[in-house]
Amino acid sequence: NKNTSKLMQDVIRKEFTNIEIDTWLKWSIGIAYLLAFNIGSAKQVFLNKQLIWQYSDNNPIFYFHFVMTNNVKAYRPLETDKTRKHIGRVDGSKDIFGLHQLLIQKRRFKIVVITKAMKEIIFFKSFGITAIALCGEGYYFPKDIIQTVLSKADYVISFYDADDAGWHGAWQLRKSYGVPAFFLPKSWKIKNVTDLWEVDYKKCYEVIQMIFDWPLKNKEIS
Repeated sequence: NKNTSKLMQDVIRKEFTNIEIDTWLKWSIGIAYLLAFNIGSAKQVFLNKQLIWQYSDNNPIFYFHFVMTNNVKAYRPLETDKTRKHIGRVDGSKDIFGLHQLLIQKRRFKIVVITKAMKEIIFFKSFGITAIALCGEGYYFPKDIIQTVLSKADYVISFYDADDAGWHGAWQLRKSYGVPAFFLPKSWKIKNVTDLWEVDYKKCYEVIQMIFDWPLKNKEIS
């Protein structure tokens, strides 16, 4: 299989361990959601035929398979060095997290959230909210992708991290496409929804409800 052979050039796959499953469950994400979004567990990761990462219980490796391009990105959520959390072969203009899952659904959405990363996409999905994200900071959504998303949803909002990169990304979407922005209040001192879930899940439910209510209120919440 051509797709499988290309994937295996970059990633040596393995079964999920209980430790890895628990890593995702702390964000209320079960294995069924991981599989639905083409996320797997990796034993080793290669880049340009060189071994780059090796699995350990203290630093598990997950990979994202972009079905539309057959590219692969690996992720180590417990890695403390932010420059070594992600690696892989990606095309920033085509490899959009969650886009394939959005496009294969032949229906119109009440709301779609543009967020920071795959972790947030799956977290939102566990609550019944569809979301997409770029494959990394420094990329911008191509115009045709945004237009496609806007055509499939009654409302599209951005929900980025409450930091400089997030504010800039939200400003770009608003300036270019009129997409309203949603941020966690600065006073909470929490950047994103998955961090909030770990700190205060009850408050996180309130935030999720605010997103559900957006189409009813038809106004920006910030």
